Amino acid sequence: MDTLKGKERYSMVDHIQSAEDLESLFWHIVFDDDFGKNNPEFTTELYHYTDKETMVTCILHDKEDNDDKKDDKLYKANRLDLRLTNLTKFSDKEEGCHILPVLKCSLEESYRAKEIDHAFFDQMTCEIDSYVQKNNDLSDWYVFCFSRNGDCQYLKKNYACQDKKTGAVLGIQTLELLETARGYKSQEGQETEENITIDNFPTVLLCDVIYDTEIIKAKVRKLICKAYELYKENQENRKWLSKIVIAMIELYKLRYKSPEYSPEEETRLIVNGRSIEKLGDVYSFPSPNTDPCDDSQQSNSKYLYLYLNKSLAAYQAWTVGPKSFKLREYIPDAISD
Repeated sequence: MDTLKGKERYSMVDHIQSAEDLESLFWHIVFDDDFGKNNPEFTTELYHYTDKETMVTCILHDKEDNDDKKDDKLYKANRLDLRLTNLTKFSDKEEGCHILPVLKCSLEESYRAKEIDHAFFDQMTCEIDSYVQKNNDLSDWYVFCFSRNGDCQYLKKNYACQDKKTGAVLGIQTLELLETARGYKSQEGQETEENITIDNFPTVLLCDVIYDTEIIKAKVRKLICKAYELYKENQENRKWLSKIVIAMIELYKLRYKSPEYSPEEETRLIVNGRSIEKLGDVYSFPSPNTDPCDDSQQSNSKYLYLYLNKSLAAYQAWTVGPKSFKLREYIPDAISD
């Protein structure tokens, strides 16, 4: 299976039980796009909270520096660059690791409930530990943080107006964002989803962060029980157990965070930086000399820019004052309280 036609075959709605062997179970996990009823692809808009300076300097650009345009409203800007941040630069140092104790707890619960035997429990535990030692590298992953909530007091206070700065909220149409981020707009018929190999297909996800541990544990236990059933039928296919553990961790590690983070109400645009090399007209890695927002000596690994053209994306922005948290439609150079 070397093309995305396999995605249709292995698409996961509730087809775990239909897996005939460990290999097919692996592909069900890899292509699990069913993450609850609130699918972000069908949301009209998503919202990004940041301070006003970052919004103006690092996200919104006007190709023509014309003085006559200084009074134009923000949504009339000609260019929108979403600055995705490398996960290793997030303030949460446990980023990507929140899922690991949940996986182990799910495994233990399955064992105590006699859904799996001790040998399988030990094998899966070893595979999880092995992944942590060898594969838990987040340096290729970049994230742009959204929320479904366009008027969230928590996000205004802790992100937009952090340190009592004037904040900003960007609203953008989700469907257009996702289509462009996946590179569909750049292909212009030269390549189609059907003839791009899985290994070369850009890894771009738009998903709600799940904060409910019980939801994840229920999904994981279902996968563990099915893996155990198939493993008992054919233990010679043992190599797929390792791949299944890796797939489970990769599936959930960027989509799950501990319940303490639930006030963030986060929806994430997640991109694998290595998988978008062929989409140079959609993405770019800034250099230290061209990125005015990056004071790091390693800006190539710190940020990834996704370029959206005005004609391809509808967006609007508001400022928010650090005292009242009242949203105001933003006009460049205007002063917010």
